[in-house]
Amino acid sequence: MDGNNPKAIVDGLKPVEVVRVAEALFELVYSRIPHDAIRANADAVSEVQPLIKLAAGSSERRISAEDDAVIRPLLLAYAADPKLEPFLLEAWEEVRNADTLSINPIVTLGLIINLTLVVATTTLSIKKDVNGQIAWEAGKGAASPELVVKVIDPLLTKFGKIAN
Repeated sequence: MDGNNPKAIVDGLKPVEVVRVAEALFELVYSRIPHDAIRANADAVSEVQPLIKLAAGSSERRISAEDDAVIRPLLLAYAADPKLEPFLLEAWEEVRNADTLSINPIVTLGLIINLTLVVATTTLSIKKDVNGQIAWEAGKGAASPELVVKVIDPLLTKFGKIAN
């Protein structure tokens, strides 16, 4: 696996690793970007409204490594975004260097939806203050047609019936 090529990393992940990277990615993203900013951005993007509805009714629904075909495209979307790619690489490093072994890790649907909202609705910029401290600023973005087809639609197809 090429440690410098995010797409190659995601393509080479085993299903169990896909879930573990998604978990680590969630922790990283939401520790640096305020949830309120992401939610405000998501409220303005029509393409993600069905996901918000789905999240409201099923955020605790569990997703296992067996559903990696739904999660992997989301990780590939992070790999393709130059501003989000560092989060993916850091999450992979965290998983790769972890001492724990998960045979069948599970994440919640809410976690996957929240990661999708970031990539679908948020642009990031990095600001450094006078002391050199890095701060992430979240701006509004729009879901690309490719993201809708590869990430949002499969999530809704697989899990949308839960929300109805």
